[in-house]
Amino acid sequence: MPPLPESQLERIKRVFAARRQMRPVSVVPRNSWQAEAMGTQVFELQKTGANHYQLLRTNLVTRTVPPLHGEFIFVILPEDPGRIYRSPDSPFSRFGIDGHCSLTAWQDVLFAGMLDFDDGRLRYWNNFSGHYRPGPALRYVNLIPAVRLLLPESLYGCSDIIW
Repeated sequence: MPPLPESQLERIKRVFAARRQMRPVSVVPRNSWQAEAMGTQVFELQKTGANHYQLLRTNLVTRTVPPLHGEFIFVILPEDPGRIYRSPDSPFSRFGIDGHCSLTAWQDVLFAGMLDFDDGRLRYWNNFSGHYRPGPALRYVNLIPAVRLLLPESLYGCSDIIW
């Protein structure tokens, strides 16, 4: 097998350098408890057009997928940095869960926040997460290029919540 061209080696070096800069975010200790989400409550976000999205089932048991309208919580996991896992942010909906820690089983994340959709079109995304509290600057370090395509910088709305 011939050696890789220098340009490809440089690209690989840049990818590894960027990955070394990633800083996982741990749960901030809180007094609230969140039940772990069932597989039927967790979905993957997929972009299907310029600003149109859909949800994918993350397991074969799930028969229906919720409409992509309203607010949803999301997490990006260190072991799977190219996928956005999300669920409706309402424990009262049949798909809803208790919160971000329900999606992660209290494990570290690369980023966590909220997504807001209007009939499948992303209106904004942010870093609103009471249990993780990712700093807004982490979106430049912890989001790989594939996720940046899913979450456009122009639609980011920084959290102004005082923790």
